[in-house]
Amino acid sequence: PYFEQRTAFEVVENIRERLKKENTIYPQVKEKDIFSDIIGHQDIKRIMKSMITSIFTKKTPVSILLDGSAGTAKSMFLKEIQKNFPEPQTYYIDGSKATKAGIFDVLMKDTENRIKILLIDEVEKLDIDHQEGLLTLIEDGRIVQVQKNGTFDKKYDNLSVIAASNDKDSMLYPLLTRFYKIKIKDYSKAEFRSIGQIVLKPYGLDESVINYIIDVVLKQEGPNIRSLKQIGKLCNNSVEMVNLLIENSG
Repeated sequence: PYFEQRTAFEVVENIRERLKKENTIYPQVKEKDIFSDIIGHQDIKRIMKSMITSIFTKKTPVSILLDGSAGTAKSMFLKEIQKNFPEPQTYYIDGSKATKAGIFDVLMKDTENRIKILLIDEVEKLDIDHQEGLLTLIEDGRIVQVQKNGTFDKKYDNLSVIAASNDKDSMLYPLLTRFYKIKIKDYSKAEFRSIGQIVLKPYGLDESVINYIIDVVLKQEGPNIRSLKQIGKLCNNSVEMVNLLIENSG
């Protein structure tokens, strides 16, 4: 009958549309240089791009922890993933500001399991309840949320977790063991000097001021890109101000 044919046609079209939406993700991974704004770390870029391709094409959840010193571009890796794969494909969390309700409410409300990657910066700063909840999510693919009106449990399929940490040893040990840990090494002095020139140039600083900031940061803190940017923004193209900022930093 016409009605049955029409219904079957609509079913097929709905399936085609769903597959079309899913398949638009893969070319984005394959063709784009996802981490083009990050300087250096070429091996890490290759690993991360491969992992993201696997997440979206093989639909195999992974748990990755980027570990390293402050200012080694860990946060930038997470931000670049978020930028290239915005919500609802990814959901970003700042571990230093997260609330348990904030994390798990979003996943509970995602009834179609559209979020594929949970991005957590400074994961070690999550409180113990958060970390235990994250452990359950990674280990069993379940979200357990206790509220005044009862306990809610949801199965979450194919959700990957990519996190970053400055101090992995302060994490809950069982949670730490569930991650594949990738060490992001500090920049060498030569790399830091080259990156410093690129990072500080947009602030309209004289070459002498740029070189002075790079030297001072290397001496005081080592190759910390974050400090480099902060001083570059605040120094007003003045070596004297650079010294004041360094002398009075907390």
